[in-house]
Amino acid sequence: MPSPDGTARSTLPHSWRFRSGWGSLVVCAIVLLALALLPGRRARRSRTTERSALLVDDGVIADSVAQAVARRTGVDRGRVAVTVGRRMVAVRITPTSGIPVDVGAADAAVNDVLTGIGFAATPRVSVEPDGVIA
Repeated sequence: MPSPDGTARSTLPHSWRFRSGWGSLVVCAIVLLALALLPGRRARRSRTTERSALLVDDGVIADSVAQAVARRTGVDRGRVAVTVGRRMVAVRITPTSGIPVDVGAADAAVNDVLTGIGFAATPRVSVEPDGVIA
């Protein structure tokens, strides 16, 4: 198709826009394929003994710790948040306003759970200074 000035203009699909579009599509496909095939990091802990092997997801450890802390301190389970890191377990307690929370009891509950399942981690228990209204 001629352009308004009379020169021929190519309408073939091999223009630079076409090539760059396909190039970006190929790069995206390679990245997605690599993410699908290469091993990723799963949040799991393992422990082996003479008779058994144990593989536990970090979410299971966090739920166990949160349940134990809630039971030991008398705080609602929904007000205990636990994050399990590589070497540390962080527990954040948001109490109901006006009700004191025993940090020592919470720390002991975390240590009891971690010792019971055989995983060594340093607990860090914090109580939010501003409670919530029940």
